[in-house]
Amino acid sequence: MPACYGAMAALPRIKCEGRGALVHISSVVGKRSTPLESAYSASKHGVVGFLESLRVELLPDGWGSIGVTNVIPAAINTPFFSKARTKLGVKPKGFPPIYQPGVVADAILYSAEKAPREIVAGGAGKGMLLTRRFSPRLMDAIMVRGGFGSQMTDEPKSSADPDGLFAPMEGQDRAEGDFSEQALPRSPLTWLDTHPAWKWSIGVAGAAVILSALRAKAGERR
Repeated sequence: MPACYGAMAALPRIKCEGRGALVHISSVVGKRSTPLESAYSASKHGVVGFLESLRVELLPDGWGSIGVTNVIPAAINTPFFSKARTKLGVKPKGFPPIYQPGVVADAILYSAEKAPREIVAGGAGKGMLLTRRFSPRLMDAIMVRGGFGSQMTDEPKSSADPDGLFAPMEGQDRAEGDFSEQALPRSPLTWLDTHPAWKWSIGVAGAAVILSALRAKAGERR
């Protein structure tokens, strides 16, 4: 598993410093699988499980100063969809909405500095996870209704076409994929997660407005 090898390479160096942050990238499908991505979802589930074990394994040896963060991207406009091997017969795309890579880059930078337990990159991913927690069956229904056609383009692609499964593909050494016109440049929810002071300020202000409205209604009833 790449996550395991990455940790094996990074942890000795982090331990030499006595503190630091180990940041791994999984996916929202590691928490809530989607149709047509069973193998990919399974691999991302593995990353989530690995990090949960590793986080606890560091504690008995006194390495609580090492942060272990799981960055959980929603669908991101990277060349992944061009490089993936597929048997759909067409080129795949991410479950919408799609975000630009910068949304994940901001989450990674924040994680390297603050080492949260996990952070979702892309508000739609957070919405998926909240819906799943509220009602797994409702999330299933949403996937049945919108999880198939939305992940397929009209561009033909056979399983014999070049892919990056076992070796790098030429011309794909870039961060941005082919869906820039559809991709959202930023996510307000992710921005709030990476700016907690603003998040709390907005929350307090919102609570104050609601409380004021309730008091006004109570005064009218009197």
